[in-house]
Amino acid sequence: MTKKEYIHITNAVSSKLYSYLKNCVGDADVAQDLVQDSYEKLWENRRQLKVEQAEKWLFTTGYRAMLHWIRKNKRVNRLDNETTEELVEREGHHDLKEWIDLGLKSLTIEQKQIILLRDMQGHSYQEIEEITGLKESQVKVYLFRARKKLKSILTHLDQA
Repeated sequence: MTKKEYIHITNAVSSKLYSYLKNCVGDADVAQDLVQDSYEKLWENRRQLKVEQAEKWLFTTGYRAMLHWIRKNKRVNRLDNETTEELVEREGHHDLKEWIDLGLKSLTIEQKQIILLRDMQGHSYQEIEEITGLKESQVKVYLFRARKKLKSILTHLDQA
């Protein structure tokens, strides 16, 4: 990969990768650091990679960096002990985007990552399998459960 190809890839993927990581970790500064770490690793490995592999490689690297950050900081964006009713009562009335963000907060980290990769970033099941290291059947199960939980939460929020 040449310097020109590297710049083109990073410009093309930048907003998608940042958006994905920010939604997963919930912190813009941390997401930016993870993106920069991914770009640095891409630069270090540019001679071994083909241009066609770069986007998937960046997402995989970002995904792994994010998991490392979560483990290191023991932060999991999950509201296990909070019911939807408590969430609505605490958060109050919101527009659809805010409701979706609240719904995403209630998912497990695996479900959240899968739904962000599939529904927000448009990756295929095979690409998600390669990025996360999960089997395609696991990806489909996590996605189904995440969508079902989001639907339940959004239905409940709409009725509140």
